[in-house]
This record gives sequence, structure tokens and C-alpha cells, in this order.
Amino acid sequence: MKRTTSILALILFVTTIGFSQAQQQTDTEAEQRKAEEAAFNARVSALRNNGKQRFIRDRYKETRVYQEDIVRLYRDLDKDERELLAPASDILRSYPDFTGKKRGITKLIVDRGCDMGPEFVVAKDHCEKYGMPGAGSSYSFRSNMYRNRRLADVSYSEGKFTTKGVWKHGILIALNNVSFDNLSVDSPELKTLVGFSAEMDLEKAAAFEGHLAKGIAGGNIVYKDSHPVRNDATYVVRSIAYRGEHWEMVKEVEYDELDFDKRRDVIVAFRVVEMVPDESVTIIWKVLSDSKAPKL
Repeated sequence: MKRTTSILALILFVTTIGFSQAQQQTDTEAEQRKAEEAAFNARVSALRNNGKQRFIRDRYKETRVYQEDIVRLYRDLDKDERELLAPASDILRSYPDFTGKKRGITKLIVDRGCDMGPEFVVAKDHCEKYGMPGAGSSYSFRSNMYRNRRLADVSYSEGKFTTKGVWKHGILIALNNVSFDNLSVDSPELKTLVGFSAEMDLEKAAAFEGHLAKGIAGGNIVYKDSHPVRNDATYVVRSIAYRGEHWEMVKEVEYDELDFDKRRDVIVAFRVVEMVPDESVTIIWKVLSDSKAPKL
């Protein structure tokens, strides 16, 4: 009887050890799988957007941040903001035909860094007053609304019109002694601007951007990404907003900012009709050409 009991105890002991070892092996394999999965996710994240994109596991948080924080960055003006940025009534009366999607009258507020983020803001009161996207200093003719500078076609900053943006070539020219009303894509002054080809190669696109920063001379016209603002002056911008992806992050939630934009290749003529020094400029504008933008 004792012998039988001893044998049973031995079998139970061996079985227990075996089960324990098997359990430990199972736990180890599970941990290994988790480690491999984490490593895989890290590799994929590194490959996406040059290492800037990472996975969002909390879908509830992602949805909440998207709805409450991200969407509002690309909203249209509310009623009070429209009144704040409304052109002077005498200007509206002087240009009654400039309404609609293809033409308009737009007031641009001088840029004071509000679009750079709260850590860079030096004009707090100004930025609180102009709390709309782009703080009223940047406008998109493609979307027909105020935008942040990355998505805008023209911005008013430091006494200049600027055309820089994300995944975009902004080619700006200033015209002298040219009738704004008669300007069209067939105007001889616009032949070179219309003839610029969208650049599909990334390296060549970057090089072209550098040339625009310095200026490309062509006869009496200089093709740049910026020009000084002058009252009653006429400008034409070719804005090639390439299709693609541009990832931004808000509260650890990443999203493609270009989902909020209308990517087009447009040519727009505009003229300064009012200047308030160090405060604002008002322009009238009309779209001369609007076509599908290429993908870069």
C-alpha cells in the first residue's frame, strides 16, 4: 500500500512539474509574441511618414480628439468672425460683381505669429481676437476660405504676400501697368506663368522651391514665392497644391491634413484695393484657371 502511494505521489509530482513547465513555456511564448508584435508595429510605424506616424490604439480617444480638436482647425468662420473680417462697406459697394466661388473680396490681417502655436505667440491679445484658422492672415482661393498657412494660397506677413505651403509650389508675380479687369490666361504677361510645368520629382521639386525663394527673372517679371505689398498693385499667383499626404498630430492623434484640403492647380489674379499700415490689406480676386493637381 505504501509502495502504491509512493508511486502515485511520484506520478503526481512529475505531472505537476510538467504542467508548470508547460505553463511557463506558454507564458514565455505569449510574451515573445507580444514582443514580436510590438517590434513589427514599431518597424511599420518607422516606415510610415519617415518615422513620424505611429499607431493609435485608443479609438475612442482618437474619435473624440478628431471631432473636438482637429476638425475645428479647418472650420469656416462663424458669424462674429465674418463680421470681424468683413471688408469695408464702401469697398463692397465699389465691387458688387466680386462674389461667388470664382471671385471675391478678402480682407487679410497682418500675421503676428498666431499660426505658429501657443508656445511661439508674442501677440496674445491679437491672437485671441483673431482666433479663426490662420488668424485671418492666410486665405485659400481653392477652398474659398481662410486657412492656416500650410494650406493657404496667399498670406500677408511682414509687408509681403507669401505663397509657401505644404506640398505646394506658389509662384507669385507682380504686374505693373496691366488692366486687372482684362487679365486672363491668354494675356501675354501670363504666358510664362501658365507654361510652368508641375514638377513630379521630389528632388527637382525641392530645387524649384529654392529657386522661387530667390526669384526667377523673366524679362520685366520676377517669379517668386513672395512680393512686397503695394496699394493698387496687381498680382497673379499660380498655386500648384500637389496631391499626397501630410501627417500632423494633435494630442497624440495623427491625421492626414490634406484630407481637409482641396488640392488643385489654380491661377488667380488679385489686386490690392485697401491698405491699413501694419494692420490689414483688402484684395479683390478672380480665378483665371482651375485644374486637377498632380500627385507628388
